[in-house]
Amino acid sequence: MQSFATTEQMPQKPTIPTKGILIFALHRKIKATDMPTFTFITDYRGGTYICQKTADDLRSACYLWKEEIVQGGYVQHLDLGAFAKAFDADIDELPPLPIDEVSNVWLFHLMFGRHMLDLHIVQTETSASTAKMKLVGAVA
Repeated sequence: MQSFATTEQMPQKPTIPTKGILIFALHRKIKATDMPTFTFITDYRGGTYICQKTADDLRSACYLWKEEIVQGGYVQHLDLGAFAKAFDADIDELPPLPIDEVSNVWLFHLMFGRHMLDLHIVQTETSASTAKMKLVGAVA
């Protein structure tokens, strides 16, 4: 149990007036890593796989996506070695292309063997879900 030497050290409860105007402000929680979130929608041989990655930029997010695909092994019928090799060869030479007239959306194709993997990438705004209302003052 915490003890206090004087009443001045005790935490004070905020007083809320019964009449008057309450003033609220919308505060956004800032994460230590307040970076953009990218949603990856992968189409491969009839299957669709979706995940999200948080990274400083699109290229970094693509590498995080690649690592998850290689380590996760959840994309059915995917030759992981051929996929990783194609990704490494194409990410700089044929990077994801922005979609015309749509903000923060890219398309990336990977060809390996006789199969093609289509990847749609969307920079996703997720900050609205972390917003909170906080009482910042009151006018009587």
